[in-house]
Amino acid sequence: MRLVAAATVLLLATASTLSAQPEIVRADADLESGVITALGHGFGTSNGRAVLMSTDAGATWTDVTGDVGGESMHPDQHALAFVPGNPSQFFVGSDGGVIRTSGQWADASSQCDSRSLPDALTLADCKAWLKQIPAKLETVNAGLGTLQMNSISVSPYKPENTAMTGTQDNGTLAFTGSNTWILPLTGDGGNSGFDATDPHFRFHTYTGGQMDVNYNDFDPNTWLFIGEMASATGFAAYSWMLHNIVYVVANGFTLLSSVIGFVVLLRNRRRAARERA
Repeated sequence: MRLVAAATVLLLATASTLSAQPEIVRADADLESGVITALGHGFGTSNGRAVLMSTDAGATWTDVTGDVGGESMHPDQHALAFVPGNPSQFFVGSDGGVIRTSGQWADASSQCDSRSLPDALTLADCKAWLKQIPAKLETVNAGLGTLQMNSISVSPYKPENTAMTGTQDNGTLAFTGSNTWILPLTGDGGNSGFDATDPHFRFHTYTGGQMDVNYNDFDPNTWLFIGEMASATGFAAYSWMLHNIVYVVANGFTLLSSVIGFVVLLRNRRRAARERA
């Protein structure tokens, strides 16, 4: 990658440095004109997972994937472009559509203090990544056809106002009769369906084949990932091997919530069976 003196550079990475462990795999080009084109560099056209920025020709970098208010860029980024003549403002195109920065910056390095990072060096690294991040990120998808629906399932009980659809990397959406669809689940939405005998029971899948079930309509708090306990255990073990305590704890809580949810489900089903008897 050709760098010019004092150039402002954007870079796609495989993981957000919000976790303090970036893994950069691909860069951009044509820095003088400010136009960013993603390059494979031997990795094909793999998706970016974070956007990093340098204002000193690559000597130092900050993570510009999220803003101070909690808004974050959709993963799987594919295109980057500066606003002409303004190196502080840029657009990012991803599986989530288009998002832009406000052009203003903020210091979020204090967020690192509450992350229980393992040592002073990691803490200092985290603070360096977050010392200059966007003050605000704004989605600009209004009027753009950014969603790709995989399929639509219709309830056999209320076909006029109850349906679900999975969208590519934008979750599973639920239709309840309004012009506004709700988003009870995020991720790569796949096929979905309704139970033939229980009007409150439904399921949906992810594109990888994993399945969620819900015995309480579209309630986003009662979806049960039937493979979540196994996957959380595996991810926790893998994170432990990598000495990444953040993800060990995160997957541990995921496993715990799955076990609790499964126990509550079994209890409610036994209670319902007793009431029917």
